[in-house]
Amino acid sequence: MSNLRSFRNLLTLATELIYRSVFIGDDTKSRHVSSVIYLAIAVTEIAIAREGIIGIILALCILMAHSLIQGMIRGLEYAIILSLIPATWYFLTTLPFTGSLLQSTEISLRVLVVTASLTAFLQRINPMELAYLGEKLGIKESSLYMPLFWKITPHLMKDSEAALMISSLKKEKLWKGLAISFVALEEYNRYYNEGLLIKKQSFKPVFWYSLKQTLINIGILVFSLAVLRILSLNTWIHVM
Repeated sequence: MSNLRSFRNLLTLATELIYRSVFIGDDTKSRHVSSVIYLAIAVTEIAIAREGIIGIILALCILMAHSLIQGMIRGLEYAIILSLIPATWYFLTTLPFTGSLLQSTEISLRVLVVTASLTAFLQRINPMELAYLGEKLGIKESSLYMPLFWKITPHLMKDSEAALMISSLKKEKLWKGLAISFVALEEYNRYYNEGLLIKKQSFKPVFWYSLKQTLINIGILVFSLAVLRILSLNTWIHVM
């Protein structure tokens, strides 16, 4: 019973952290940069973290500097807290096999970098850009669903969190809280389908790119690639 309660609490915490990490934020200029650039930065940070403990430290520094420059340090705080969940899990599950605190810590820190980098990438995605690109590619009707997903998901997550908390306070079974969440999802689905019958045809996404933010992020990407190159060369020299 205590394990089930712990799982419920962990699920509630994860829901709140994902909500705050991904779906909270203003439409700042930093969200008007190509998602391809942000994805490239995240992938480079992950690749840097693969280059040992030094790479992990450098990847975390780049991640923090990037968020600081863009004024998204609060979002990074939530991303790191969220990342601690899988990182702690990997530490505990690998320790019996590695038998080394240092090695398991390195593995867990690498997982933390991967999760935090991907979460930071999701924070910077602008659903209107995806809708804009979808419209340009000729999938006009489908382009509506990405911003709609970003609109519905926060409401659904808060409803799910409230349902789980209420079921916990009433000492009800976990499945009852989850069932209420699915009922809420069905209601949202019905209401939005009715309200978007006309909007599907007339929806025209508008999006613009910030030249200044684009250049800043290209600079961060180039710097990250240079760090990765240097670390890769050092690794190759040591192998030789």
